[in-house]
Amino acid sequence: MEPAAPPDLVAAVRSLANRSEELGMVFLADKPDSIQNPLRQDLDADVATIDRLCK
Repeated sequence: MEPAAPPDLVAAVRSLANRSEELGMVFLADKPDSIQNPLRQDLDADVATIDRLCK
């Protein structure tokens, strides 16, 4: 079944979900900021992409 959203939006939301999960696991594993910060930046980029696509 195909999503009823544009493919680029679907990809961005999937990326956001995957990065959120990864960041959560890294946070729970008490990894240092040097590992968490790039994931946070990628997450911010995903949010910005979704915001841009939904305007």
